[in-house]
Amino acid sequence: MSFRLRPETKQRMDREAAKSSRSVAQEVELRLEQTLRDQSLLQEILTLAYGDFNGALLYFLGNIFKHADIAARTFETFKFWRDDKDTSKAVENVLLSLLDALHPSGDVNDLRVANSEQFIWRAILEEASEEEWVAWRSHLREGRVGVRVELIEKWLREREEPLPIHSDFFKEATKHISISFDDQPNRGSEEQKK
Repeated sequence: MSFRLRPETKQRMDREAAKSSRSVAQEVELRLEQTLRDQSLLQEILTLAYGDFNGALLYFLGNIFKHADIAARTFETFKFWRDDKDTSKAVENVLLSLLDALHPSGDVNDLRVANSEQFIWRAILEEASEEEWVAWRSHLREGRVGVRVELIEKWLREREEPLPIHSDFFKEATKHISISFDDQPNRGSEEQKK
């Protein structure tokens, strides 16, 4: 296998190979193996965290966003799809098309839709107040994506208003979920467990 490297990449590979006492070819091979292993590891982590289908779907969604960034740089002067209205709209169209393709056939029960929607919102709002997300938000605010994190927070706050309860089943199914959206981890569910 032969390929060309940009001069800066070649210089970096030369330095890394010298540091590790490997040949440049060995260093390139090692880096390729690590990349393939890491990609496989990411797929395994997503599967463990979200299940087979949802993990694969998240991986696929990540690739949609990655290619949208490339489109924003190719067709516009933006670095990220989220900074360009046209590429953002293209992403929206692709995502809606994907969701439409995944939508099961058959009639929809409006009460079940409302109950499921409320359950999902309550769960998302609870997770948004957990330590990991609070720490991640703080980290992201410091970087270039800070404005987008604020938009996500606004989106969540708008849904933090008391949500209507559509049935006794919903009350029972969600009684363990408490909602709080601030920069402090949600302690409500911890206290309820005790």
